[in-house]
Amino acid sequence: MARILVLTSRWPFPTYSGDMVRILNICRELSRHHDVTLLALRDGPVDPLPDAFKSVFRSVHIVHLPRWRSWMNALTALITRSPLQVAYYKSDEFGLAARRLIAESDLVLCHLIRTAEYAAEARIPAVLEMTDAISLNYERVGNVSGRRNLLKSVYAIERSRVLNHELECLRRFDLTSMVSAVDRDYLLGKSADDIARKMIVTTNGADVERYQVSSDLRGNSLLFLGKMSTVPNIDACEYFAGECLPQIRAQLPALEFRIVGPITSATASRLQRYPGVVICGAVKELGQVVADCFCGIAPMRLGAGVQNKILDYMAMGLPCVTTAVGYEGLSAAQGREIVVAESRDDWIKSIVDLYADRSAAAAIGQAGRAYVRRSHTWSACLAPLVSAIDELSKGATHRRP
Repeated sequence: MARILVLTSRWPFPTYSGDMVRILNICRELSRHHDVTLLALRDGPVDPLPDAFKSVFRSVHIVHLPRWRSWMNALTALITRSPLQVAYYKSDEFGLAARRLIAESDLVLCHLIRTAEYAAEARIPAVLEMTDAISLNYERVGNVSGRRNLLKSVYAIERSRVLNHELECLRRFDLTSMVSAVDRDYLLGKSADDIARKMIVTTNGADVERYQVSSDLRGNSLLFLGKMSTVPNIDACEYFAGECLPQIRAQLPALEFRIVGPITSATASRLQRYPGVVICGAVKELGQVVADCFCGIAPMRLGAGVQNKILDYMAMGLPCVTTAVGYEGLSAAQGREIVVAESRDDWIKSIVDLYADRSAAAAIGQAGRAYVRRSHTWSACLAPLVSAIDELSKGATHRRP
């Protein structure tokens, strides 16, 4: 049994983002055979550790980083070559805590490139859970028409910094984990080093048994799940609400587009200007929200990796419509287990057809649920990563005094 230290740049409760869902499931799987300690940054009040995770962590440590300090860090980094998002999470106190806990550990697992620097001097095996290639996401922002020029300019600057940082991490860490071969191949194509042997792809999972599923889809609503502070999610909802929803509602006036997830008042106000958009915000229980939905959508034009929202729709038994970007990292059969739409006309036709033929919609939903149960249980998906970490940790535990 090894002593594994996990570093996260945010306190993971409540859990709204896909990357946090993933790292918590990694911790859960590792805790079956190892002692797992969590060191997390926070910028505000901390929700208590849920009962379900009290047995996962041997100990939990939290360092406060005020938001004003993070913004000062980012502003200072403008004149450097450091990625702004890495600088945003810089904390001397966190660094001291990390060094102290690393000295007591057999392996350190860094969550995202934001925490990578805190393991720079570690003399134990170091693993980076990178999840996505952030630089790929930034590149896609620049390629999508209609994005604000200022945002494109900022991302263009940040992309180069992030890409260099990602490649440096791939060279330095003993193992790097990603959710999609698309992201891995993108970074491999940017590197001249032999780093492929230190990379592992393990896809995301979903908890199928968590959801009560009805085979009778009677609702009039479309469902979008996501943390509405991220550019990919905001872009997806604005694109769909502005480009597709008016044409769909011209044929189906009763249809609603429900957006579920944490959202700022400014973003909510902007989206509510579109007729048919309903902002649900963060909800504790999805049951009633989902009960009135006949389809889950992921109109992603930006982003990278595997979309947890898509796996959740499928686990709920909802048919899912997404884009080629949303489909990345999945092997579900198009047209039978998932619907992939690209153009505005594709989106309109797909939604109208599913609304009109509930039997066909239910069949896709049930097939998608079976696909998730078959290919995306967390334990099975993460098994290769856990095995690789087991092997890395063995050498460290053998060197214990």
